[in-house]
Amino acid sequence: MSGIRTNSGNRVQREWEIPARQTRFHKKGDFFMPLTIWPGALADPSGYILFQTKEQLEACAGVHYRGKGTANVRLGVHGGISNIRNYVRKRQGNLDSAREVL
Repeated sequence: MSGIRTNSGNRVQREWEIPARQTRFHKKGDFFMPLTIWPGALADPSGYILFQTKEQLEACAGVHYRGKGTANVRLGVHGGISNIRNYVRKRQGNLDSAREVL
């Protein structure tokens, strides 16, 4: 992890017109900072998934909190968000070519 802030979530939210107030981005789609504003979206280089409420996120079988109760809380998504129902695909191709665009 580089520790460099990329603002990729904000960028894909604008470019893809994601109807969210907050978008978190991860290049592999499996590890995110928690959403704190709703509706919120989790995005990877190929698409996103939108959650209208915190309750909807917490009810999603593929998403789990890691480090809950600590200062290092993250969202883990086993297999990546592209495997979750209602995933919106915005780009085809492999992650390496998509990463260059972002």
